[in-house]
Amino acid sequence: MIRSLSPVMHRIVHSLIVIALGLLSTCMAARAQGVSSCDSCMTLREIVGEWGHAGASGASFELRGERGGLLVERVRRITRETIHQGDRPRQGLHVWYGAGDRCRDTIIAANEALLLRQGSVAIPILPAREFVCDELLSTNTLFVGGGALLTHAGAEIEEPEIGSGKEGGFDQLIPGLHLLAGGPVMKDVEIALGGEVFRMHGRIRIPVFAHLRWRPFGGMRTESTLHYVPSACQFMGPGDKGLEPPRSLCAPAGASGAGDSTVYVVEERRPVPIPFSPFLYGEGGFILNGGGYVAIEQGPSLNNRVPVRNIIGAGVGIPIIYPVVITLGYRYSSLNAGAMVLTLTAEFR
Repeated sequence: MIRSLSPVMHRIVHSLIVIALGLLSTCMAARAQGVSSCDSCMTLREIVGEWGHAGASGASFELRGERGGLLVERVRRITRETIHQGDRPRQGLHVWYGAGDRCRDTIIAANEALLLRQGSVAIPILPAREFVCDELLSTNTLFVGGGALLTHAGAEIEEPEIGSGKEGGFDQLIPGLHLLAGGPVMKDVEIALGGEVFRMHGRIRIPVFAHLRWRPFGGMRTESTLHYVPSACQFMGPGDKGLEPPRSLCAPAGASGAGDSTVYVVEERRPVPIPFSPFLYGEGGFILNGGGYVAIEQGPSLNNRVPVRNIIGAGVGIPIIYPVVITLGYRYSSLNAGAMVLTLTAEFR
């Protein structure tokens, strides 16, 4: 089949095949590296070295519980991690270990003192001291969106001078563009400014409006995460000085008094938008008109000889899959007796 192509097309096909094979090999190499690598962040060799056992073999260490039970064999790397149990985050350990000639990983709870053990060598792995903040951290909940607009307009009620000179009878689908930007004003309520552009009856129309949303099923949820200081790679070694949190830091909780004195963890709470949260909306504004004709009425518009048209509407919006949102509503204006309005937009926060 390739032989029947022109020389130019033959070169294009050949180049595409080479590029595809190159991308495939790169992805396979990256995936293999992600599976086999145990060397980033805090390696076990660094932890062992802190305790003066640099000659010990990192691959043969075992991670055991406080009562001596075996948890993981052939440990290669450990970092602190967050796990979720119920409605609160908990301390955990992300452990990489040897399995044949490969490197695998697992996450285990770190709510008790653990031991890295090899023969007579025992290195404690202690939980970080915990502190909890009651106040919510600020987060970026502003949004901006843009996409397609489809209007099914009712009978036209403009002056006879427009278009064909015949009054009424306008009834068709009108495509356009839709833009929106805003943010929250209170719990589950958002306000935004919007604008649209479409062509109707030979004239460009530019609606400009305020948009108010209410999410009856809730728009935000509180998410808690653990922040390790100075880092998730910090484990206590002999002679290490303790690290005291600022006095203004929130109240101690959990393993605040005991544990690793060189690292502490703060539970941070922040509002997070709910991915699927339908909303009701209302909007109101006016329509600017392009083009021109002589009219008796006067008002603000792109063409000062064309009167301004007011609009008011309401509807419902449904997030489909981030960032796609679809809305369906009814809009009344002094331009039309009424219109059904459908938008399909991408909204980013």
